[in-house]
Amino acid sequence: GDYVISEFAQRLQRWNVYGAMLARVNGDEFAILLSGSFTPELVSELCQNILTKMRDPIQLFDSQLEVTASIGAVIANSNQPDRQELWHNVNLALYHAKSHGYDQYQIFDPSIFTNVMSKNRIEILLKQSNLEKDYELYYQPQFSLPDRSLVGAEALLRWKASGLDYISPEIFIPVAEEIGYIHRLGRWVIQDAIRQIQQWSQNGQTMFVVSVNISPIQLKENDLVDYIQQQLSAYKVDPSCLEIEITESVLLQLDAQTKHMLEQLRKLGLKIAIDDFGSGHASFGYLSEFSFQKVKLDKILINRTPKMSINEVHVLRTIIDMSKQLGIQTIAEGVETKEQLMVLEYLGCDQVQGFLFGRPVQVHEFNRLFLQS
Repeated sequence: GDYVISEFAQRLQRWNVYGAMLARVNGDEFAILLSGSFTPELVSELCQNILTKMRDPIQLFDSQLEVTASIGAVIANSNQPDRQELWHNVNLALYHAKSHGYDQYQIFDPSIFTNVMSKNRIEILLKQSNLEKDYELYYQPQFSLPDRSLVGAEALLRWKASGLDYISPEIFIPVAEEIGYIHRLGRWVIQDAIRQIQQWSQNGQTMFVVSVNISPIQLKENDLVDYIQQQLSAYKVDPSCLEIEITESVLLQLDAQTKHMLEQLRKLGLKIAIDDFGSGHASFGYLSEFSFQKVKLDKILINRTPKMSINEVHVLRTIIDMSKQLGIQTIAEGVETKEQLMVLEYLGCDQVQGFLFGRPVQVHEFNRLFLQS
């Protein structure tokens, strides 16, 4: 890690023919201060140039590391707010770049960031929001391999705050978890997804599986299983049509209550998937300890294809092969290119989702694009 940081610093120095002030802010973050007159087009060109330099493989002993960077930028002017707000804005831009994947940059634009508000403002808006009017589930299709037939969809929450545009889940979900609003919000998501499953089932999609993300905090609810069972009964939906996604981080913090909850959900007949597998440090020991039905390969693994080193291919192949041996399906998220798809098919991945097959869309658009014969 220290070697990579040192290498990045040297690359920034070689890039700096502009007399910019360079600084290492903390661990793996650097800052660049440029003086002069800069248009958004010029700043964009500078960011792209930096990303290109950072993208070059790093030689470490007998291995090559391919490490990418994320960049947030802000253009100051005579009307610019004080230094603290300037720093705040550039961090918002960086956060936005990271939220859109890897190897990305974002220039701060007030018109784009009108929804990025203080935590207090988000908290107030959440408490004032109307579950039925302000929230909506978008659906992203999931396809099986190698036949590429539609097998399900992931339900993704969207929130349009009153009088504002859509606010990113990356912004409001952490606040909702902190203030406890995630309990109401999470139950609404479950209910609406089950209601949608019923509608699709009535239209002939009997084997259609919808996956719903569950917050680790929701797994602490004593009556969560009873609530899901009540909703399934009320809408007459087969439990096997609902899949619960929990993040890999949950596996690293397993306690007796969470273990019991996962076991109860499994006994109810729901499918349970591990989201973002490969992004952290969870091992296959967790997968063999519980009856998970699916492993969702983290986008960071998929982004490496088709430029993967031999070792990286072995890692991805190992996850897929060991999952098969445990009777667990694998699904790759964030598939955006045909090259990525070819690698995943070759390695035997079971399912895929991503922009190559379809973006998250509203129900009526999902029906038009994916369910009309």
